[in-house]
Amino acid sequence: MLRSLVGSEMCIRDRLCTDLIKEADPQKAETMTRVMGSEFKFLGVDAKARRRIMQPYLREAAETETEIDWDFVACCWDQNLREFRYLALQYLLRQRNLLANDAYKKLEKLMKDQPGWDTGNYFQKIVNFLTARYPQTKKTVLRWSTSEDPWFKRVALLHQLDRGTYADLELQEKILLNCLGAQEKPVKQAVGRCLRDLQRAFPDFVRQFCQDHADGLSTLSLKELKA
Repeated sequence: MLRSLVGSEMCIRDRLCTDLIKEADPQKAETMTRVMGSEFKFLGVDAKARRRIMQPYLREAAETETEIDWDFVACCWDQNLREFRYLALQYLLRQRNLLANDAYKKLEKLMKDQPGWDTGNYFQKIVNFLTARYPQTKKTVLRWSTSEDPWFKRVALLHQLDRGTYADLELQEKILLNCLGAQEKPVKQAVGRCLRDLQRAFPDFVRQFCQDHADGLSTLSLKELKA
């Protein structure tokens, strides 16, 4: 599978993937797998090493590309190794200005494949950008908040983090209401984190929301709100 990324005429993309493989550390891979609850496979390349290896490629891509290289994203995703998925998501985040308003269709497919806390953090940042740039896509995020998949709910809840007074409060209230009562830990934690973020710019809204929906807020959500 890894060979599919490495051709005889080595472009910078191929060299990048080869360098990631060379940096593999079985001991680190074992630790990283354990930390993630043995859910995913790792090469064993820590964040510092990944940044060192990835930055030259990401910088060149930003300088030369005029459209998203979805083939590259798919190749990275198909490796089924977490470091390659981080690479694909960092690439999309770096190249977010090239994302079209229909990128959600491709993002949804990626989000469904082995979701987790780690990749969710990337997706919410990418979606934050998309909804700000293409307001018509907000309806997609609202739909995610009604999904049976807790990771879609989580991305919807957290996609406006750090917007401050620029947050779409009406949209966020609808998303919160759709997620109240969810039993999954990623959702309950995200509800509290969302409210904590909104509290900085809209303290009266958060205070009233908590009063009106006290029965629907879990202990974990309230703990995260007060963190």
